[in-house]
Amino acid sequence: MRFISLAATAALTFVSAVASASNSGVVRLLDPAGIADVRYYDALAGDTQLVLEVTDADLSGTIEVLVSTALSGDVELLTLTETGVGTGVFRVTVPLDVGVLMVDDNGRLEVEHGDLIEVEYDDASDAFGNPKVFLDQAYFVTGATSGELTADTTWTAGASPYLVTGDVRVPLGMKLTIAAGTEVLVMPSDRHDLGGDTTRVEFFVKGTLETQGTNADPVILRSASLIPNRGDWYGFRPGGRTATVTLAGTMVSDANIIFNADGGIG
Repeated sequence: MRFISLAATAALTFVSAVASASNSGVVRLLDPAGIADVRYYDALAGDTQLVLEVTDADLSGTIEVLVSTALSGDVELLTLTETGVGTGVFRVTVPLDVGVLMVDDNGRLEVEHGDLIEVEYDDASDAFGNPKVFLDQAYFVTGATSGELTADTTWTAGASPYLVTGDVRVPLGMKLTIAAGTEVLVMPSDRHDLGGDTTRVEFFVKGTLETQGTNADPVILRSASLIPNRGDWYGFRPGGRTATVTLAGTMVSDANIIFNADGGIG
């Protein structure tokens, strides 16, 4: 097992305000069925719409919420309708359009791969009678990443960010190359467990994993959490004499431990 040129480790900050239990307003991005909170939408998984929900017991009828996208630049002022008289729960369903001409305020959200969808709700009076802004965010991708490589693979800057939603395994005899300028966002949960830590994403390596970042164009691996913390994802787990991990010009943050040479778990 060899470790070569771990060039740089840096903490990256990605912060969103969230509602506390004492506040009356709560904003949530939900899955297309309107059931579960989500942190990403995946077009290849059939996510063609989002459901936006706000809970505010002070209000009734309708409310307005601002939704925007970081890459496509779409801005929508959406009207949410109360789900029932006196419920204080307001919802709207918004279609997600990929690769179309961006038009503001058309009730649809034009998105690109890697977009960050941002929601802002201005509550005029929270539980303490004070104005407060509540935020929520989620990524949009055209294909999330996880599982075992079946051939030599290169992740490129042009196709990034790569949203890793579960464990990644590089088998014996195969290579994962991460090119300069590539950004890898790792979810703080494990939806494709391949062993080891069942709750955090791990990169299992029995073949070769190589990053090719430079000072001018680093490779970035960080948590996709709205409020990142150390331990959001596990790190790299090279195993056996065949494993080679080379990190050059690479900024790694929010991992529990960068390397754990555990003899081939996973």
